[in-house]
Amino acid sequence: MFDVVTIKLNRKYYPGSYLQISTTNNSNENRYIQSAMMDGKPLNSFRIHHSELVKGAKVILEMGSQPNKSWGIEK
Repeated sequence: MFDVVTIKLNRKYYPGSYLQISTTNNSNENRYIQSAMMDGKPLNSFRIHHSELVKGAKVILEMGSQPNKSWGIEK
């Protein structure tokens, strides 16, 4: 479990400076993703292309106690 993870990207290899993943409403009971945002825009799929991440990104995961079966189903 984590609230924030920041990965510093090496500018020698990647165009971005960091990738940050944070959670809201995170707890031992709230372990399921309810919704997600990437750089302020809704993220409706659990798939994120490597090329998007290495540009540098901020991903926010809203957590909850039950699975949201309508999130993450887009391809």
